[in-house]
Amino acid sequence: RWNLDLHGASPALTLFDRSERAVAVDLPRFDEGATEGGSVMRRGVPVTEVAGKLVTTVFDLLMAQYGVARDLPGEWPAGYEDASQPYTPAWAEEITSVPAATIARIGREFARNAEVTEGRSMIAMGAGTNHWFHSDQIYRSFLTLVLLTGCQGVNGGGWGHYVGQEKVRPITGFQHLAFAFDWQRPTRHMAGTAFWYLATDQ
Repeated sequence: RWNLDLHGASPALTLFDRSERAVAVDLPRFDEGATEGGSVMRRGVPVTEVAGKLVTTVFDLLMAQYGVARDLPGEWPAGYEDASQPYTPAWAEEITSVPAATIARIGREFARNAEVTEGRSMIAMGAGTNHWFHSDQIYRSFLTLVLLTGCQGVNGGGWGHYVGQEKVRPITGFQHLAFAFDWQRPTRHMAGTAFWYLATDQ
């Protein structure tokens, strides 16, 4: 509950320093297990009770998803070099072939620049990711990064986007490539956004 108001205070970004209670939640994991089932990772979040219901914040759920332990119960990465847990640089290296040290260095540089320039770290991209599955997740990862570093909405920072595919010529050829018309008809569309959000409750 993002707008959780505790004891007349301003909306709480996190309950970590405001609550003495934590519970473990199961978060989906699609990088292991059966191809259609995946598995789960159990991680703790700080909670409080509102109207008889346990609640937490979106930020606390995000930190749990990304594996930021903060001395909470659950299964957490041992460090950046732990490839057995999702979202560490070592885990990402196995998937992307980008060295873990490079991932960590770029993350630190982006965040440090945002700190020094008061939010003027920017990601500039076109619409090229729209040609691939789960483009919406790539967009969400960019937005999460610039929000966590305080860059979104800052002049000279945030996410600088320009379009590309809307100018594709000839469009007929693009449609054949994008929807695999040369493989079968009718075309098969993947409801990526709806499937991902429903399956992960994000």
